[in-house]
Amino acid sequence: MEVWAAVSQKGGAGKTTVATNLAVAAVQAGEKVLLIDTDPQESSSRWWERRDEESPNLVKIKPDEVSEALQLAEADGITLVIIDTAGRESLQDNQAVLSATFCLIPCQPSLADIEAVYPTVELLKRTKKNYAFILTRCPPVGQDQASAREGLSALGLVAKPYTVERKAYKLAYATGEGVTEYDQKDKASDEIIALYKWIKQKSKRLSA
Repeated sequence: MEVWAAVSQKGGAGKTTVATNLAVAAVQAGEKVLLIDTDPQESSSRWWERRDEESPNLVKIKPDEVSEALQLAEADGITLVIIDTAGRESLQDNQAVLSATFCLIPCQPSLADIEAVYPTVELLKRTKKNYAFILTRCPPVGQDQASAREGLSALGLVAKPYTVERKAYKLAYATGEGVTEYDQKDKASDEIIALYKWIKQKSKRLSA
């Protein structure tokens, strides 16, 4: 069972958008997925409550209940767990981080966002966790994405696929869908599918 944790100590980095959309993409790829929401803001939970589809399943738990939830998930035959963590949650002794097989660090392409990832990176390196940055909400034009990629590459692996600021992400969240469900022809759908495939391939290679 794989466990992907979306982690960042900065709020608004895009953890919920990444977590919910990857969960849907994984279900569409044939995986049995559990989405875990440990964020007191319950953004993933509210998204899930608006869904018509039964999958992915979601549980809302406290951060210190992650280990038990993962044991139950594995016993239930879950193939992929995606954990949406709190923005200001302490990462020290965080069960989501410690239990993850791969950590995802969403980051917007701004200097403030890049500087905010340092504490997260330091902890992941100390705990020897595999991780990758995911550039989120990039402007559709300009060099912000390329500049941010260059800066983050000095700190670790940066996912090749990235997300652009698109209306589809907000509209899909409002209807309890992933962008791959909301509009398969929208470029946002292509972004998420590419991101899911990249993470899946990279996580398997790094854990081999």
